[in-house]
Amino acid sequence: MKARFIGFLSALMITGGLMLPTQAFSQAQAKPDTSHFFTVDTLKARLGLTDEQTEKIRFIVKAGKEQVTKDYKLYKGYSQTMREAMLASHEKMTKEILALLTDEQKKKFEQFQKERAALKKDKRKKKMPKSTP
Repeated sequence: MKARFIGFLSALMITGGLMLPTQAFSQAQAKPDTSHFFTVDTLKARLGLTDEQTEKIRFIVKAGKEQVTKDYKLYKGYSQTMREAMLASHEKMTKEILALLTDEQKKKFEQFQKERAALKKDKRKKKMPKSTP
């Protein structure tokens, strides 16, 4: 009886020990990679925004995210329509942000957007499977 109990505890410890690293790995994998998204704090640091600009941009981004969420729910299953709606929302957000910036900040913002586009392009290249001849 004692031997069975020790065997049971050993098996429990081994399987539990194996499950912990897998749980940690799956939790790490479940976290989305958002490194290509900008945050308002990133913009503040990169563009040298004032506190007033930062708050206005924070409001614009929040409203934009809410619109994207609505569009996603509305156009779910219609990928082309959803894509067009999200692009329109992004363009609107960009125009509203640009309207708040000084000329110098606009130049920095455009450079920042080019860098983000290059990062996205690199990520897409890495995700694409290599074709074999």
